[in-house]
Amino acid sequence: MGEARFDTLSMAYAEAHPSQSGDLNRFGAALPAFLETCDQAPRFSFFADLARLEWLLHLAYFAADANVLTPPEWAAIRPEDLLDAKLAVHPACALISSRYAIAEIWSAHRPVEALPANLESPTYALVVRPQWRPTLLVQCAAAHAAFDALQRGATLNEVLDSAFAIDAEFDFTSQWRAWITASAITGLQPGTQNAQPMLAPAP
Repeated sequence: MGEARFDTLSMAYAEAHPSQSGDLNRFGAALPAFLETCDQAPRFSFFADLARLEWLLHLAYFAADANVLTPPEWAAIRPEDLLDAKLAVHPACALISSRYAIAEIWSAHRPVEALPANLESPTYALVVRPQWRPTLLVQCAAAHAAFDALQRGATLNEVLDSAFAIDAEFDFTSQWRAWITASAITGLQPGTQNAQPMLAPAP
């Protein structure tokens, strides 16, 4: 974009959306929508979605913490109970999709590397925050639909239905491991019956 164009755009945003809070961490909230209204060259058409991604990562940094079940605790839940359970999602998690390769573009700047050859490549990603460091978990469309169902309070059975409706070959086992490793799913929602971890008693 160049420094001159960046400075002009920054000033235009500040004039259109002056800070409404003493907390400057809130200043960029309107930037994605602002960029959608700007007269940008076609090669910069991904800016709004990239700004939306950056804002979600920013929010994830300040999101609340949550206690997370360990892999052995997950393994101790009976499969039939887990399928009927509603699962709790980490407060830092947020889904984002785009017609552009925004995950690759974001990654290319950490550190600075070459941009992807095809910018118009659809992205499905999940913002996660394992160990207090916000990052991206790139997913397929089926995983995106599945996690969206999780966030809306669906049972795991219903989540699977959402994924398999998009891709009958969806590898849920691998995706489940990725969610657990990234602490995207923290445990069972309060009130879930008959699905508590069945841990072995202490010796």
